[in-house]
Amino acid sequence: MEYTASFFEFIKKHYYDNTDKLRLKYHSRCADGFSYSEAIDQIEARRKSAGKLDALTCNDKFVFPATICAEQATSSEIAAFHASFIPRGSKVLDMTCGLGSDVFAFSDRASSVIAIERDPHYCEVMRYNCGVLNKSNIKVSCGDSTEWIENCEDKFDVIFIDPHRRGSGNSRKFAFSDCVPDVEKLSYSLLEKCGLLMIKASPMLDIDAVSKSIKGCFEIHVVALHGECKEVLVCAGKGGNLRMVNTINILKDKIEKYTVNINESDVYKNIILSDLDDLAQGFIYEPNAAVLKLGSKGHLCSSYKGLKQLNINTHLYFSKDLVKNFPGKIFKISAILKQSDIKSLKNNNINIIARNYGVSAEELSSRLKIKSGTTSFLIAFRAGVGKGKPMMLKCERLFM
Repeated sequence: MEYTASFFEFIKKHYYDNTDKLRLKYHSRCADGFSYSEAIDQIEARRKSAGKLDALTCNDKFVFPATICAEQATSSEIAAFHASFIPRGSKVLDMTCGLGSDVFAFSDRASSVIAIERDPHYCEVMRYNCGVLNKSNIKVSCGDSTEWIENCEDKFDVIFIDPHRRGSGNSRKFAFSDCVPDVEKLSYSLLEKCGLLMIKASPMLDIDAVSKSIKGCFEIHVVALHGECKEVLVCAGKGGNLRMVNTINILKDKIEKYTVNINESDVYKNIILSDLDDLAQGFIYEPNAAVLKLGSKGHLCSSYKGLKQLNINTHLYFSKDLVKNFPGKIFKISAILKQSDIKSLKNNNINIIARNYGVSAEELSSRLKIKSGTTSFLIAFRAGVGKGKPMMLKCERLFM
C-alpha cells in the first residue's frame, strides 16, 4: 500500500475545512494518484481522534483504515497503561488488532508482537502503518483469531484480546458470552498458551461475575480516563485466584489508583454520617468513576480514617479533617445553605453537583439560572441514616 505526497498535502491543506462541502466539491473524483473521498475520510478520522490517539497521529503519514476506528480504538493513554503489563523482551499476541493502538504500545516493550486481524483492508493498512512508525517487531496476520490460535503451536508470554462488543443494529454487548470471540469459552485454551491473559471488557461488566466467568482470573482493573469509566481489564493466569480489584483513573498529570483486597471484604464497614451538624465545616469527597463502579460496600470508609458516607444511597463522603490522596474530587465546605441563601445564588456562576437529591443538577441549574465556570460548587444531596435529609452545601474545589 502506498500513498502519494499529494494525498497528505490535501489532508493538511483542508484539515479545518467543512468536510460536507469538500465531499460535494470532489465527489467521485480521483487525481494526483489518490481518491479525494479517502483523503476526506482521513481528515474526519483525525478530527474525531484529536487528543485521543496522539501517540499515532503525531505522525503525519499515519492512516486510518476507516473513520469508525477513531471512535472505537483504544486511546493512546489507555494503550500505554495496557503496555505497562508487558514484560520487557516478551513475546506477545494481540488477537483483535483493529487499528493497532494497543499493538503499537506493546511493541515498545516486547521483543515481538503478532497482531491478528480478520479484515484484509485493516491488515493492509496496519502493515503500512508499521512501516511508517518503524515497528519492525510487529507481524500482522490476516484471519480468524480463534482458528489461528487453534492451529498455533507456539506459546506466548502475554495474550491480549479485546472482543467485539457490537450486536445487530450496532447494539452494545458486554457479557463475555455475547461478544466475539467468546472469551469465556476460549479462556481455557488460551491459558495453556500464555503466562498472562489480558481481556479488555466493557465498563458495564458485572465485576462480581468476572472471576466466575474467566478461569484463572487473579486481578481486575476498572479503568477510567479523565473521570469517565472506559473499561474493565481482566488479568488471568493458569491457577490464578482473584485477589485484587484496582481502580485506575488516568488524568493529565497523574494516575489515581485505589485497590480493594477481595480477601478482606468481610472487614469493610460502611460508616454513615449521623450528626448532620458536622457538615458546618470539613470536606466533601466525590469518588472517581472507576471507584464508583465498585459500589458502596464500605471499603472507602475502611481505607481512609475519618471518612463517612453521607447516606447509603448518596455516593458522596465527608470528613472533618482533610483526607489526602483520595481517589476523586475533594471539596472544602464553606457553608450549609438555607433556603434564603439558595435564592441569593441566582444568576451567579457556580458549579452544581446533585446526588440522591430528587432533582438533577441540570434542573437545579435551570431553576436558579446558574452558570458553571468557577471553583465554587453547590452540592445537593441527602444525608444521614435511612431516607436521609435533603441538604445543600456551598463548597470550594481543592486541587492537590
